[in-house]
Amino acid sequence: MRNIIDDPIQKNIELYYAFIQFVSMITLQKVSAIETRKNELKNQMKNAGQKNLITYKKR
Repeated sequence: MRNIIDDPIQKNIELYYAFIQFVSMITLQKVSAIETRKNELKNQMKNAGQKNLITYKKR
């Protein structure tokens, strides 16, 4: 009895699935890095705005 992996069509499907999973993982990592950086910049802008507001009130 043949193994399923010996079937060329099934093998191609499994390789395609593995490739899609790999690309999805890389994409998710990049999106996570972008979201993290976006949140850091948002916090920096918020902190800068608060510092400017405090400086303006002291005048």
